[in-house]
Amino acid sequence: GRSVCRSSPDARSPPSPATEMAEPLLLAQDAELIVRVLRVKLSAGAQPPAPLLGLPALAAELTAEQAAAGATTAEAHWGDLSLRRSLVDRVMMCALSEPGSEAASVAVADRLALAFGRGLDERRRLVGKPADADVPAGALEMCEYLLDLCVSYTCMALTNPQLFPQPALYDVLGPARLYELVADECAGGAPLPSGFLARLAEHTATEGLLDEVAGPVLAACSAQMAKAGILADFHVPLRALVSLLEAKPLRLALVHDPRFHPLKSAAPPMSQLPPQLAAFAASLARSSGGPPNGRSFEESLLGAFFRHSGFPSESSFDDLRAAAAVAADGMQAQTVGQQLFANASKTTRAQQDANLTTLRLGSRTLMEGNSAALQLILKAKEAQPLLFKWLAAAISANADRSKEHYVQTGQPPGNLASLGFCYNLSFALLRLCEPFLDPASPHAAKIDGTYLLSTHRFDTTAETKLLASTAALMHWLDPRNADLAERYIRHMETEKAAAAERDRAAAAAAAA
Repeated sequence: GRSVCRSSPDARSPPSPATEMAEPLLLAQDAELIVRVLRVKLSAGAQPPAPLLGLPALAAELTAEQAAAGATTAEAHWGDLSLRRSLVDRVMMCALSEPGSEAASVAVADRLALAFGRGLDERRRLVGKPADADVPAGALEMCEYLLDLCVSYTCMALTNPQLFPQPALYDVLGPARLYELVADECAGGAPLPSGFLARLAEHTATEGLLDEVAGPVLAACSAQMAKAGILADFHVPLRALVSLLEAKPLRLALVHDPRFHPLKSAAPPMSQLPPQLAAFAASLARSSGGPPNGRSFEESLLGAFFRHSGFPSESSFDDLRAAAAVAADGMQAQTVGQQLFANASKTTRAQQDANLTTLRLGSRTLMEGNSAALQLILKAKEAQPLLFKWLAAAISANADRSKEHYVQTGQPPGNLASLGFCYNLSFALLRLCEPFLDPASPHAAKIDGTYLLSTHRFDTTAETKLLASTAALMHWLDPRNADLAERYIRHMETEKAAAAERDRAAAAAAAA
C-alpha cells in the first residue's frame, strides 16, 4: 500500500530515541538509487541540502515500522525484493505529494520525465560496470522498476492532474501537457528522455487509458497546426506529430479518434466574424450537417496538416476562415503574397528570388513532413484500412474540383477543400507511390490493375476514360478480328464480376 504523506509539524518531528535505529533506514544501493533518480534522501532529522528532498514524515514511518518488526539492520528488513519495490513506490508517492518549491513551479509530468532520464543514466551506469565489478543484488531490477514507476505516475498525473500539487495551469491542461513537452523538444528545447514517450504510450494502452491521454494530445497538436502558416510556425506542430506517431499506440489512437474521419459536413467558424462575412457564414452553416464534404476533411484531425500553402484565396470560405483565425488571435491578416511580394515593384530580382526560395522551402518541408507522418501511420497494420478509407473519402469528397465549372472559373464551391489541401495531399500520395513507379522494381509487379474495376475504395464507374462501355470499347478494337474483340469483352466482364465479388467480401468482412 501507499502511505499518505502529510507535512504537519508533528509528522515532520524527528522520531524518539526509543524508536530510532542506529543502522540506515534503507539498503545502501536503494538509498543511492533514490538519491540519484528521485533526488530524495530520507532523513528523520534536518532537511538535506537542495535539490534533495528529505521526506521526514516517511522516514519516521519507516523507523517505526522497522522497530515494530524487530529488525535491527536494514539488510534484515529489506531482504525481499517486493518490499524494496513497495518502498520505492511509497517514496515516489510522498515526493510527488510534497508541496515544496518544485511543486509550485514545475508540472508533475515534467518532473517525472526528468526522473526517467536520470533513471536511464543510472541504468547505463550499472550496465556499463566491468564484468568483475560487484553489482549489488537486485540493483538493475530496482532501477527498471523505478523507470516503470516514472511512466505509471506520469500517466496518473496526466489523467488526474489535481492528484499531486502543481501550478494551476497544468491542472487545466491535463494530458495536453504532454504535447507541450514534445513541442518544446521540437522547437529546440530540452529533449524528452529516450524511450519515454514510447513507454508512456504503451502503458496507457495497457491500462485502457490511451484515448483519454492521446485524444487531447493529438487535438492540441492539430489545433496548433491549424493556426500556423506556410511561412512560419508550422514546423513545431508538424515535427511534434511525427514524433508522436513514432509510438505505435499513438498511430492507432489517431485513426480511431472520432475527429479523424468526419461523419458530417463541416460548419464554418462563426464567432467574431466581420459583418461582411456573416451572411456567407450563415448560408454555409445552413448547409452543414449533411454527409462529409471536402471541407470537412480539411477541418479534420489530420486534415489540418495538409491545409497550408502559398496559393491565393480561392473562395469566400478561405477569407472567412482567415478572418476568424485573425479575430481570435488579435493579429492583422496577411496573405503569403502580402508578406512576400507586397512591394514587388520596388524590390530587386535577387530579393524576389530569395522570397520564392523561402516559399518553396516551406512548402517542401510541409509536404515532406506530411509524407513522413502517413508512412508512420502505415507502419501499423491495424491502422492501414482506416487511413486508406480517409484518403479515399477525402479524394472523393473533392471530386468536383475536376469538373469543367471549376476548371473554367477557378472558383470552387465553399464545400470543397482548399487548393492547398488537395495539392499537399496529392504530393503525399505520389510519395507513397514512389516504390511502385519504377517498372523494373519488384514492387511494380504487385500492382493489381483490376482495382479500377472495384468500388471498394473508389467508384470509377462514371469515368469513361477508365471504364468504357462495351460500345465504346468496340470502337477502339480492331473490327477485322471480331473473335479477339469478343474474347476481350468477355474477359472484361469476367474481371468486373470478380471485382464485384471482392467488394462484397470486403464489405462483409468490414461489417463483421
